[in-house]
Amino acid sequence: MNINGYSIIKNLEGHLSRGIGQTENTSVNKEKVKAGYTVNGDNVEISNRAIEFNRIRRFINEVPEIRETKVDEIKNDLKVGRYEIDTDLITSSLVREHVMDALLAPSHGVQQ
Repeated sequence: MNINGYSIIKNLEGHLSRGIGQTENTSVNKEKVKAGYTVNGDNVEISNRAIEFNRIRRFINEVPEIRETKVDEIKNDLKVGRYEIDTDLITSSLVREHVMDALLAPSHGVQQ
């Protein structure tokens, strides 16, 4: 299996969007599955790992992409001259991002 770039995340998002433990063509009553009922003689069990994935997915979906209050705070600090730029922090972040990009490039993908 080749792992490169953000394919792992996209793969996980695809599975999560369908729902943990479900296939795309399922015809099982979803309410019964959620409640753990036996359907046509089959038991449905949701693993702790699947429950944790769903909890994390819900948390991520609730976090805004842009924190408006933080943006407004920084804008205000810039206007009044209170905002100080930490060039060391910016430099280390840029270097870290560059290294991660280089490691995630297709030529550095993980082989399994």
